[in-house]
Amino acid sequence: MSDSSVLLDAPQSPDHLLGTQLRNLRKAMPGKPSHKALGALVLVSGSLIGRIEDGSRKCLPDLAQRLDEVMGTDGVLYRMALYAAAESDKRRRESDRHKRRQKPVARSDGGQGILGGEAALTASDGSPLDRRSFITAAGVTALAPGVLRDLVANLEIRAPRTSVHTSDIDEIHSAAAVLKTLDGRHGGGGIVRQLAVTQLKDSLELIQVCPQPLRGSLFTAVGRLSVVIGQSAFDTYAHADARRVFELATTCAEEANDWGLRGYAYSWRSRQETWCGDADRGLTYAELGLARADRLTPTEQAWLLNAKARALAKMGRVQETLAAVGASDEAFARAVPGAERPWMSFYDQAQHAGDTGHAWFDIALVTGNPTEPIARLQSAVDHHGAGYVRSRALSRTKLATLQMRLGDPQEASQSALTALDEVGHLRSRRAADDLRSLYQVTTPHKHSDDVAHLRQRIKTTLESA
Repeated sequence: MSDSSVLLDAPQSPDHLLGTQLRNLRKAMPGKPSHKALGALVLVSGSLIGRIEDGSRKCLPDLAQRLDEVMGTDGVLYRMALYAAAESDKRRRESDRHKRRQKPVARSDGGQGILGGEAALTASDGSPLDRRSFITAAGVTALAPGVLRDLVANLEIRAPRTSVHTSDIDEIHSAAAVLKTLDGRHGGGGIVRQLAVTQLKDSLELIQVCPQPLRGSLFTAVGRLSVVIGQSAFDTYAHADARRVFELATTCAEEANDWGLRGYAYSWRSRQETWCGDADRGLTYAELGLARADRLTPTEQAWLLNAKARALAKMGRVQETLAAVGASDEAFARAVPGAERPWMSFYDQAQHAGDTGHAWFDIALVTGNPTEPIARLQSAVDHHGAGYVRSRALSRTKLATLQMRLGDPQEASQSALTALDEVGHLRSRRAADDLRSLYQVTTPHKHSDDVAHLRQRIKTTLESA
């Protein structure tokens, strides 16, 4: 049996998984150092290394960090040690809670279903119980979060995977599409992100057992799902997580030799860095995505050119920004409806108008001419469908900001009030930050009744976010 095959045996504890990983990494090192040799490098005994590898001893985070340093494994073991420690604490808390739990109430229902007929209820000591008191108490207890968790704690969600079929890959694509829809409607926080991460972890396990003929398709599906999760993390400002999964998406795309997916991932990496204030890195990622643009569809080219334009605009490079937007317009004009890859199906006329409008936004602030971006953003607002609540809200807030700063404050107030109704239902840190920017530009007009009302609404929305 090979070292890697043990990864397919399940279920394993986090400590056993860490030990397996350590053994595989040690044997992959030049010279395949012994337990004793590796232990000497990190100032512990060889026997301790052996016991960690077989799962009989825990690997503390500080030791895992030293192992990562000498093995060049970029924090892999340290992160696994933190996870193992967290799982151990969780099991200990659950055990303590179980010991504290009172004895359960016994009931007799004569086999007639829930509290069947007039059957008597008895406590564990045999004393009679009042039926209504029992129902009330049971209802309160059943709704306690700890009890609910205990009810499902031991459910077997899925069996260990030993093979991959095309239906598994289709399932990942379907999950990515559903999660993308939920993210667009509700923002990237809460249960949407939790569902996405769970799906990704399950999908990554398939790579270990995937036959060669399906590997390219599987990597494409996992890469697509990774981009969805990266978007979700980016939207909630979990930027470190977003960078990791965007990088995973890029790697998957390259493993699959999928240039379109690669460009899609690089576009999101560009947008995140530009949003975070590193427009230079954002420009670099956009240019990387545009490498071999001849292998990208017109829509993929337009999407990347918009990312490039956003980075250039933040850098104040007006003419280059306008050139990138113009090239994006030309690329999108060549798009063939219905011919795009599934993950680009969102990119329609409304999305193009909004995306280029956002790039124009910073240029308008420099030139003082908001006519073109206002027209584009208004078109996006008017044509985004019901599934694009966040996109419409972001465009509407940008539109109101431009109108407030360079146009008509009263008109801006009406646009902003509608945006507030949408943002209030989103879990989106980006949308909230755009509202803060809008609030700042209302200051010169704060004595207007309409603007004063708007400012109060913005404060209320942000406070409840």
